[in-house]
Amino acid sequence: MAAALIGLALTLGAAAPAVASADAADAPGVVTPLVAAQAAEYENDQAEPRAYSSHPKDCVSFDRYGACVQPYGDLIWIKDGIKDGHGPYVSWTDMDGDRAGLCFDQQGVDAGWTACNKNFPEGHEIRWQLTLRNYDGTWESSAYRYTTV
Repeated sequence: MAAALIGLALTLGAAAPAVASADAADAPGVVTPLVAAQAAEYENDQAEPRAYSSHPKDCVSFDRYGACVQPYGDLIWIKDGIKDGHGPYVSWTDMDGDRAGLCFDQQGVDAGWTACNKNFPEGHEIRWQLTLRNYDGTWESSAYRYTTV
């Protein structure tokens, strides 16, 4: 685990830093990571369509949405499952470093699986969760998952 103390500032109803999606900007419960004495630079990435690989992944799914972290290749996978105009996203934090960010899927249902290609240091633990917007405008997130890359 990281030697630096890691704290979390839960920004309820506040805008997330430099988000790529208007939907995610007003998402309650967006977690902004803070590292003692030095705030992590927040990385915001747009997931791109990609052929879903056969490499092992740590995955979560609910309803018709899915997300995975693939250690080989350092990929964050996302699948949008409902044509509702609201793309899901994965928030992540490198627990052994000073990086954190969001990976947005705004390609839509027809794109299938999309991915953000990250360059995580070997052996680091990545904490991540999938978040999506429901039809009624509420937000829903998976439990945090921890994957060593």
